[in-house]
Amino acid sequence: MDDPTLERLMNHYDTYSLLLAVDALDDVRGWVGDTEEGGPPQVRHDLLRLHELALGVIHEGSYSKSEKMAELAMDLSLEIHQLLTRLEAVQEPLDRLLELIDGELPEKDEVDEQEEDEEQDHED
Repeated sequence: MDDPTLERLMNHYDTYSLLLAVDALDDVRGWVGDTEEGGPPQVRHDLLRLHELALGVIHEGSYSKSEKMAELAMDLSLEIHQLLTRLEAVQEPLDRLLELIDGELPEKDEVDEQEEDEEQDHED
């Protein structure tokens, strides 16, 4: 690493964002990690159940399963959306760090926006 890169990092990167990334990853582990007993995560069971319901609706024409299928699909969609949001919280500080290493100085608006995001995360 050269001196200009080190200076960019020192002036424009808050290492606390990496700790927030660890917190976000811990949230993700709760959703997709194995259970305490070593079994697969609940989301896996839910996806398999959705597949079973979809088979009944789509291949067998079962109207009785359609409401449960739609409800479970909606629940899973919301869960996965939350998961993706948390994964983005892991990715963002990594991207920012790599941008600074690659020599890109952040725009003033980006710095202000990141600081606001980090302040809001601290409050939560």
